[in-house]
Amino acid sequence: MSQPSKLFGDVPQELPEELRQELDAIAGTLRPPLVSLERLIVVAERERRRRHGLVMAALATVVVLAVATVPVALAIRSGPSSTPPAQRPTTSPSAQAAPDLTADLDDDGLDDAVAISGRQVTVTLATGASLVWEADRRAPELLGAVDLGRGRPGLVLAGWTESGRDSAIVLLVRDGALVRADPTASVNRDQTQTMWVEDGVFRHAVCLCVDGPQDVDVWRVELAADGHTLKSVPESRRCWDPASDRDPASTC
Repeated sequence: MSQPSKLFGDVPQELPEELRQELDAIAGTLRPPLVSLERLIVVAERERRRRHGLVMAALATVVVLAVATVPVALAIRSGPSSTPPAQRPTTSPSAQAAPDLTADLDDDGLDDAVAISGRQVTVTLATGASLVWEADRRAPELLGAVDLGRGRPGLVLAGWTESGRDSAIVLLVRDGALVRADPTASVNRDQTQTMWVEDGVFRHAVCLCVDGPQDVDVWRVELAADGHTLKSVPESRRCWDPASDRDPASTC
């Protein structure tokens, strides 16, 4: 079959390359007597527009699908998170409450915490261990931590004891437990006796006062050599008025 250039002469070079290729393709299927160059150009232009329309329709379909897909993808990405919301840290009531006293009660060089709740006394050691002692009759009054001599610490309370009087209770940390020391004589607090903690020392005094303040003997409470019995050691004389709420002071 003859080439288009032989039928119509050379195809003008100023035509676009794409249109020239279309002319070549179409001309190859037609007989020379049935077609003219002008007709061939018209047919080629129609074919080009048809193909261009198909391409644009396909692109439009892709765009529509893409636009419809974006909200779905965003909805999926913005869906419920699998990570639970952060919760506010909570603190237990026991951790919030400040201790009634801090002191080194097991002689390890670190402070321990003392808390009294009702009749229960709890000592939390620096190691985290908790030791508990419970009074028999009523909630005890905390007087303080003391040195019972020989560098042995103790915890002094005032509370009703077996004698039915407001007596001293001295607690010790021994062998991983909170135990009460044994007094050789009862140390009480009433109209003729008093007890107090001063500068880390447990003291008591007795006064057979008839009228007004008088000089009294002051005793220092220490731990005996056996490590669990209390003893009273004479210390000094001070002035004390049983009618007042003050501890014995200097001499009268």
